[in-house]
Amino acid sequence: MGVPECKLSQKGGEYVGVKDRTISGFDCSPWLDLDRNQEDMMRWAREGSFPDEVTNSHKFCRNPNGNPGGPWCSIKDSRMPDLKWEYCDVLFCDFDDSRGGSEFAHQSASNGEVMQPNYKECRLTETGKEYIGDEYKTETGTECINWNDVMERGFPSSSFLFSHLPYQDRQLPGPPHKIENFLSIWINGQEMGSKRNPCRNYDSKERPWCFVSLVNSAWEYCDIPFCRGAKEPAECKYTDGGREYLGLKNVTRTGKKCQPWLSQTPNEHSTILYLPVFPDPGMDSQHNYCRNPDLRKSGPWCYNGEGTNPEWEYCDIPIC
Repeated sequence: MGVPECKLSQKGGEYVGVKDRTISGFDCSPWLDLDRNQEDMMRWAREGSFPDEVTNSHKFCRNPNGNPGGPWCSIKDSRMPDLKWEYCDVLFCDFDDSRGGSEFAHQSASNGEVMQPNYKECRLTETGKEYIGDEYKTETGTECINWNDVMERGFPSSSFLFSHLPYQDRQLPGPPHKIENFLSIWINGQEMGSKRNPCRNYDSKERPWCFVSLVNSAWEYCDIPFCRGAKEPAECKYTDGGREYLGLKNVTRTGKKCQPWLSQTPNEHSTILYLPVFPDPGMDSQHNYCRNPDLRKSGPWCYNGEGTNPEWEYCDIPIC
């Protein structure tokens, strides 16, 4: 029996398959290529960051440094000389099940004869990143602390903001500064409600949660029920920004096919830094659905998968 050509986790550090091409079809370069940084490569190999032995001919997709999107590889292609690496076309082993939980309870909203999950009352997925309701008490009955108060007292950013990023991307100046600025926008956005202390799951915890103490940054999970009878995500948005949108539309409002979020062609980008903000429990190489990870005011959008002009466009997602 061969090894599975899929990943079990978001980062896919366990992947030992033989794929050696990126999402865009570029050939992978050997990990120990002499043109690459030998010191870093050998350090990863010595510390066991590869799940298998690294030889001179090893050029299979791997994730030795914990990149947030999953297995990747270096590339050297004259068509895109500035593109040094890209994620590989590695899917989840059970993509359908990864989209949400198997049990549903309580509230859902009706849209004609189709039951649409109401993310203001319940969660469709296990992680509940799409939840935008007003619950402000934890499962122990403790009242949540205002997110702005936590920010003002010194946010525990290392565990909350950057845990999904590899070590080298957590250093300042760089992506952390961009994400911290984004977090301030997220906390003060309309979806937080008037009290500014609802349960949310911005990062990669198991389900919605909130801080309950400013002294030691203590936090607790909230008891947000699953949506009863709703087995598919809502094909509409509950807020203007639509960060909660979990639907399957993958074309822009002008009909252009969306570029996969993990792909760097035809448009290069760094949106994957905002991975915790995507409402999806996980993301693999096929994910090209309209989303709003950076809270653009007019709602879900995607990169143009058919060219670079325009680089991106909004999607036509109606209000529920």
